[in-house]
Amino acid sequence: MKSLREKILSDSLLLLGRTILLRLIQIPVFIFVAKTVGPTNFGLLKLFELIPGLAKYGNIDYSSVLVREIGKLSSKNDSEHSVERNVAFSASIIWSLIIVVIISLGSLFVDSVIVQNGILISAVTLFLTSIGKLYLTNCKLIKNFKIIASAEVIRGIVTAVITIGLVSILGIYGPLFALLIGTIVMIFFLRKKITLKMSFFLEKNELWRQTKIAIPLSLGTFAYGATTWLERIMVTSFWGLEVLGYYMILVTILMYIHMMVTSAVQAISVHIYDKLSNKCGSMDVINMLYIPTLTFAVLVPLLAAFVVFYLPLIINWILPEYTEALPLVEYIAINIWIFCLPSVYSVALNSTYVNKQNLVIWLYLFSAVLFSSITIWSWKINFGIEAVLIARAISLIFLAVSMILITSFALEVKKKVLIKHMLDYFIPGILAIFLVIFIEKNTAGFDLLIQIFLKPVLFIVMYSPVLVYWERRTGTLSKFFELIHTKAP
Repeated sequence: MKSLREKILSDSLLLLGRTILLRLIQIPVFIFVAKTVGPTNFGLLKLFELIPGLAKYGNIDYSSVLVREIGKLSSKNDSEHSVERNVAFSASIIWSLIIVVIISLGSLFVDSVIVQNGILISAVTLFLTSIGKLYLTNCKLIKNFKIIASAEVIRGIVTAVITIGLVSILGIYGPLFALLIGTIVMIFFLRKKITLKMSFFLEKNELWRQTKIAIPLSLGTFAYGATTWLERIMVTSFWGLEVLGYYMILVTILMYIHMMVTSAVQAISVHIYDKLSNKCGSMDVINMLYIPTLTFAVLVPLLAAFVVFYLPLIINWILPEYTEALPLVEYIAINIWIFCLPSVYSVALNSTYVNKQNLVIWLYLFSAVLFSSITIWSWKINFGIEAVLIARAISLIFLAVSMILITSFALEVKKKVLIKHMLDYFIPGILAIFLVIFIEKNTAGFDLLIQIFLKPVLFIVMYSPVLVYWERRTGTLSKFFELIHTKAP
């Protein structure tokens, strides 16, 4: 029987493995699409991607209520559970349909036929994504992450293969149709693997109860996503679609790494909600927040350093059309690190125990306003596109510090412990920044092949005390090898 910690690590590694596999599949496809459509159309494609994102960021997410209350649901009988599940799923479908209709009607007011068609295809994908999410939520409720991992890998593979086949024929429509078809295949796979156990049912009192919880949760998610939308809209408005194409090459790398963190958090969040819904505000819960956050704070700067060392070479060799993006590489690397810090604490804030989802909305909104204000001010004084990434980093630091402090106060973390946690989270990233600057400066005169091998070796050697400290504090590597050894026979 696995301990809770082993179960969390096992589930996290499963979803992380899924994400890494998907990125390995998607990166060559991403490069192929970027080369085929060019910077301007690539920027337009990234704008279209915002529409399916509404399934995550612009929806009233009733399914999140079920995940949030997983501990309470597990203690109820099946009939009570089914009422809550049916209401949540039925309301989710209705709301998704409303959004699709609004988006479709809105497309009629767009002059460009290309943009109009792109919006309509993306709207259909949005609805299908919402249907798929119902099945994935059901998997979370039973803590079956194997099906989640398999379903999303299947969607990723199908989407990648069809994208390569269609992008040369249909141009910008190719990736949009590929994602649509990939989502359909995923839904069919999920239907074969699990029973949704859903009937269309809307009980007034239960619907109202869930709506009161779902709206703050969804508004928080919407406010979080607002920065992403504002970012792309402002870059397009201030600097143009071509610059957006250059910019999104780097932001896509950021999102790939952030998705790895999100994958692990997806597994962790179910267990956090389970603990906190049962009023367990103990050191166990504090460690459930501290250990993964420290892990992200230590390992993500390592990945960010490799981005700085190797991404310019990849762009110069494979995507020379996007060399305009090279001055932004260091800025995106800093964002990669900061992006991961609030992830786990944001889950705790939305739990039934901490119950600060209303405050989360205001934190995300203030972060979006802060980001927008800095970006607009920078544009007015003719500052370059790097201002957007500086603004993003500042807004993310605000989020990270705020969420860690508020959650720690709610869980009654001692002041000394809190200070230690904050230092543990921020020192690795700050140290990594100085190490990268030092290495870049002192290896500039070396032959390119020597730099390729020398830079990462120097970084790992100088960064190794941080890795040793992380292992001593968390024992994550030891647990990882134990799991591997256990499964080996």
